[in-house]
Amino acid sequence: MKTRTLLLAIFGLAAFWGFWSYGLFDLDEGIYAAALTEMRLRGDWFVPTYGGAPFFEKPILQYWAANLFLWMGVKGEAALRLGSVLAAIGTVVLLFRFAQRRWGDRAAWTSAAVLLTSPLFLGVGRMFMPDALLCFFLTASLLSLWRSVEERSVTWRVVSLALLGVATLAKGPMAPGVFLIIVSLFLWRERDVRSALRGGWIAGALAFVLVVGAWYGPVLLREGTDFFREFVIRQNIGRLLGQDAAHRAGFWFYIPILIVAMAPFSWLLPWVYRSRPDDPLTRFLWIWATVIFVLFSVAGSKLPHYILPVLPPLALLVGRWQSESQARVPHLAAAWFLLVGLGLVLGAGSADRFERVLLELGFAALVGAVLAILAWTQTADFSTQSWLGAVPFLLFALLGGVPSYWETTHGPVKRMAALAKSAGEPISFYRMSGMGKPGVVSHPSFQWYVGREVASYDWPDEALSHDGLVLSRLQRFSLAAAGAGQRVTLLSSEGDLQLYRVVASPLQ
Repeated sequence: MKTRTLLLAIFGLAAFWGFWSYGLFDLDEGIYAAALTEMRLRGDWFVPTYGGAPFFEKPILQYWAANLFLWMGVKGEAALRLGSVLAAIGTVVLLFRFAQRRWGDRAAWTSAAVLLTSPLFLGVGRMFMPDALLCFFLTASLLSLWRSVEERSVTWRVVSLALLGVATLAKGPMAPGVFLIIVSLFLWRERDVRSALRGGWIAGALAFVLVVGAWYGPVLLREGTDFFREFVIRQNIGRLLGQDAAHRAGFWFYIPILIVAMAPFSWLLPWVYRSRPDDPLTRFLWIWATVIFVLFSVAGSKLPHYILPVLPPLALLVGRWQSESQARVPHLAAAWFLLVGLGLVLGAGSADRFERVLLELGFAALVGAVLAILAWTQTADFSTQSWLGAVPFLLFALLGGVPSYWETTHGPVKRMAALAKSAGEPISFYRMSGMGKPGVVSHPSFQWYVGREVASYDWPDEALSHDGLVLSRLQRFSLAAAGAGQRVTLLSSEGDLQLYRVVASPLQ
């Protein structure tokens, strides 16, 4: 078991290797990085802004983490993403230690393997987004709460609520909302446990308020009702009610997301549920997973990564089931990677620029299917088959596929930013939005790369009235300049992006 654990740890480190080696993905990473750029230019540690206006889409924790790493000397994208990477690794360690202490080494190994073979968990854990931080601190809070039940410990209850406060700094009031629903349902279901949860709630609530107040207090004092309307009403309650029209989806949305995010372990969940032990901890984990899944399913606004916090409790349940059943489940893991491999190979021909990457990914999945079959012939359990099947596919996807995809879709932005930064001239955007074209984003990451605030214009006379550089797309700016009779010089063009120099004087 020690050898298997060492191999899993090596794979885990390899899966996060190179997270610094490619640039930012727009829109999410780019807009958070642009907001961080403006915070640093102003020397402000409390109010993120984008385009000079307060930007309260997410709370402060990811900005604080990135700012801290930059202050410590970590460079570029590494500083931005390091918080997420450490949070993801920390979540794996939390689950391993929790399962090991209660169910043994095999359960710990499988619980960790479920997370480390999840493309959703690994993908989000390598990005400058708040979700990995939320997942870590919410998981730590709920596991600490359970430890307070086991040990009848007031101290662990206070720790749990302090950690819940940090989770609230990561992604807002969703964290305490989920926590309260889980605890309420658990206490309603488990009357015998109520005595173990007596005491410590007032001290815990004080710890929660002190942690949360470190940011919410100063921002409320500075921004007043504007912060409440934007952050609480629009960004949280509004998204819950589906007012974010761009991200609406039906109740069923997270069913296929969860199946793929945990595959092939997700196929075991019906067996795990049917053979569940009749004890409070198992029920606590199922309530935890169910509340998160149902809450996000009924919410009006949906994105795949919102469901990330459901993975830790399900990973623990699968880990315990594997430890106690030692099931081999013949050929299920191999069948999954065979299906993925064939789908990618057969579909690569219609992927244009990504044909080669998809072919290579498909062959990596087929190699994984072969490894899973070989593991089964050696009487390996299902978790070992699944892990071996995932290794070639995930390592190629993370170390080769993701950088290749970034280079194709976002590489021109970083190269043009380097050119613009070296020129040392004023920079602006002209109609960088998609303007209705699907999949086209405005590339706010450009602002992070140049290290300064970039003005954005939608009208030709605004963009043409200043000397300097202009980033635009689809020849929009050159057409606007020609229509206005003004001279512009094309400095660089890649894909649909163009970088121009403007001389604010009419043609003679």
